[in-house]
Order: sequence, then structure tokens, then C-alpha cells
Amino acid sequence: AHRFPNAIRKFVAEDVGIINFLKDSPPFDMFRAVAYQLFCAMGFLITRLTGSFCFSLLVSLYPWQWLGPEVGDISPYIARGSPHFTYPYVHAFLDSTTFKMKFTPEVPQLFIYGRQKKFMFHSQRYLKLLEKTPGCSWICYDDSGHWIHETNAAGMAKDVKEFLSSNK
Repeated sequence: AHRFPNAIRKFVAEDVGIINFLKDSPPFDMFRAVAYQLFCAMGFLITRLTGSFCFSLLVSLYPWQWLGPEVGDISPYIARGSPHFTYPYVHAFLDSTTFKMKFTPEVPQLFIYGRQKKFMFHSQRYLKLLEKTPGCSWICYDDSGHWIHETNAAGMAKDVKEFLSSNK
């Protein structure tokens, strides 16, 4: 949205806010967010060179209990993930470390996240910025975690459809 604001009418983000706003988060949450993204990014890059076996090995070595999400919180479909699932983390990690992720107030945005997680990929400052920016809003699902599109598919689809069809 920040690269081509004239080409995008509206923007919906699920679970991951603008990373630059994480600097307002507690240090341990910042560490966990960066560790999670770096792990996923490295997992993708390593498996491009070595194949899917290393992805399975990396997933088994990942400290889920500290960094989350818990393996029990993940549906069997997602738990059978492949290295391709981690591709967006390569860009997210590179963009966040080079400060390329920017908030674009001229593009109406809806941010959706779940409260049932070990840490958030956004800060309260980001939510406040959305609240005061015309056309922007956020929704928190108290009963969902990282994969809102699966755990609350009907609610999320309804909210996204309402946002996209609104005149905001």
C-alpha cells in the first residue's frame, strides 16, 4: 500500500501490523516477534537450498513453548505446513529491518487480530493510529489466536466484506 497508494483502494491486514510500531512493545515481546519472524524467514531460505526435510527438523527444534503459538493451538491442516508457508516472513523480516514498512494514511485500512496469543505483532500505538485515521479501523477477536481466518472464518469474512463494501 505504501509503494502504490493510488493503485490500492482498501487494505486488510490480518494479525501482523506495521512492524515499525513494535518498538513501543515490551522488550521481551519485541524479541519474540523478531525471533519468530527470523526463524520463519531462515526456515524458508534454508529449505530452498536443502529441501523440506530441514523444514521438518527446524519446526521440531523451534521453542514453541516460549515463542508460540503452541502446537496444540494449531489445526492439523496448518501443522502439516510446508516451507512455502514461511515465504512472506522473508519479506516481512527484510522490510522491518530496513524500515520499508510504512503506514499509508491515504489508503483505508482494516486490521484484524486475535487476542489469544503469546505476543502481538502490533502495538497499542498502531491501534490508536488506526483509530484516529479516517477510513481506518481495527477488530480484535477475543476467542481467536494467530489463524483468525481458520478459527473464526465466518466472522472474519463478514467483517472484511463489510469493510470492503463500505464507503470509508
